[in-house]
Amino acid sequence: MMKKKSLHILSLVFVLVLSCTLLSAQTLRKVNIPVGKDATQLQIQQLTTDRFPVIATTGSELQLIHAIESPGGRHYTFRQTWQGLPIYGAGVKVNLVPGDRITSFLATLQPFENTQPGVFSYSEENLLQRVAEEGAFDAKIEPMYWVKNNRLLPVYQVVTFSNGPISSEEILIDAVNGQELQRQDLGTYFQGDTTGRGRVFRPNPCTRGSVHYGDSFVDNNDTHSSLLEGLMDTVVLREITWDDPVFRLTGPYVRISDRAPFFMTPATSPDGDFFYGRDQSEFEDVMVYYHIDTFQRFVQSLGFTNLQNGALEVDPHGKSDSDQSVFISNGGNSYILFGDGGVDDAEDADVIIHEYTHALSYSASLESNSGTERRGLDEGLGDYFAAVYSLGLNPGFGWSEIFNWDGHNEFWAGRTVVTTQTYPPTSNSIYTYGELWASTLIQIRNEIGGAVTDRLTLQEMYSNYSQMSLSDAAYLFLQADTALYGGIHSEMIIFHFCQRGILSGATCLSVGLEEIVESGQISLYPNPGRGDFTLKWQQSSPGGRGRLEIENMLGQKVFIRTGILPGEVFFSTNLPSGLYQIKLWEEETAIFRKKWVIE
Repeated sequence: MMKKKSLHILSLVFVLVLSCTLLSAQTLRKVNIPVGKDATQLQIQQLTTDRFPVIATTGSELQLIHAIESPGGRHYTFRQTWQGLPIYGAGVKVNLVPGDRITSFLATLQPFENTQPGVFSYSEENLLQRVAEEGAFDAKIEPMYWVKNNRLLPVYQVVTFSNGPISSEEILIDAVNGQELQRQDLGTYFQGDTTGRGRVFRPNPCTRGSVHYGDSFVDNNDTHSSLLEGLMDTVVLREITWDDPVFRLTGPYVRISDRAPFFMTPATSPDGDFFYGRDQSEFEDVMVYYHIDTFQRFVQSLGFTNLQNGALEVDPHGKSDSDQSVFISNGGNSYILFGDGGVDDAEDADVIIHEYTHALSYSASLESNSGTERRGLDEGLGDYFAAVYSLGLNPGFGWSEIFNWDGHNEFWAGRTVVTTQTYPPTSNSIYTYGELWASTLIQIRNEIGGAVTDRLTLQEMYSNYSQMSLSDAAYLFLQADTALYGGIHSEMIIFHFCQRGILSGATCLSVGLEEIVESGQISLYPNPGRGDFTLKWQQSSPGGRGRLEIENMLGQKVFIRTGILPGEVFFSTNLPSGLYQIKLWEEETAIFRKKWVIE
């Protein structure tokens, strides 16, 4: 992430596919295939192989690279291989829900001629020397095949790690002659033994003080002040490590380090107290430790205990004076670097939680963050949880403007989770897609509750795949509701995704505002409204008895009126905002039902 965004390292690209034909592009199809509670990974792999003829016709195989369980099911990621080597960008993801039913296959399987490819003859030592001369301090090299013109081309996939302006790149090298075939920046740039105590912003001075950036609330080159000191809170630092003779900020979920060569020794304490001003580099160390540890424990409290729940390495000053931060995904050696340009990134918990959410997403669905909308989805997930975290600390101010200390100032514009954009957005930027996704989730959260939406958002992460769209993500979000709650929130979820244009077509008709009329001409207005409405219809039996009911989205009757109903009636309710269904009977005949929105 360049400070206001985020960087992700994506080695191989895998996508989910639901088709039984020969495919080279990502597709999505929902299925419902019972496999039995005792089905093993090998059985799932064989079932998947049988459903995709392209595997047999090419002589390729599926290799499991990631398996993870979530509260809502099991998730397997396979990559397509040929004679033991992976095929670049090709694979299948399989999602199962409780009850052991496969609900989706998603894939990018590559057809190719089954002929003998060239030989891996170019030296890997030459590759290491080449990337070292470009400034990389480390690199991963993996031989694989690239499908080009329907034939297999032997290539090396080289993923570099650098402390320069570009933190990581993926380079494809022709393994026969050493020619560079493709290069892409893998970053998304965006300008325990006991407890201790520390002083932190919760989440930042602006939200904590209910003020906008400006006047006395400015960075001023990291200057500390009594005003900002008064906005710090003393907090418990849980399960830090005693390393005789000092305490270190290393715990079960985060490890503060000095990974990058912008040497700032991590904070230590002889007595467990880590009290610093914001003009001291150690202050950001405490911020990072406290907020990541706190957020991981929040995630686990929601029932998700296997999302990046190890000690993630973090260097709070690893990007030095650049105004950027970055999550580097590298398997068990993943890490986060924060920058000190502008407002120090690690002074704002919005940035910390945003970056850490990328680590959660990577942990849930390995190597899946590729494609504009998919990367936008990840940005939206980070923004959403940054907002949720701030909302829990100050529900009255600042939570909707993301990075409101680090940004929304002279350094950069910041972002919001209350955008009115619809899909597709006016800009093809991953950050615009992110704002759209996060803002929609916030609307859903306001309707069905915080804990429910937070759990659904985490559950959806497990099913993500490369090149997916926001529409795909919306369907996976609905699958998460089915897995965790039996789908009881589906109408409200669909309504908001449809209002944003993320979902469309027949799916939206079931929750649209169109009338469903059994007889007569009936109108309901205003819709949406504020709680008062007029219902007008042409009665089949003037002066007859009728019944009007209003149900909420749980099917509970929240308003009933019976008796002689004239053909035009004004109703007044004090119902809270949300989506409802109005039903009308004449005698015992249902003649009208319609969705009604209270804004």
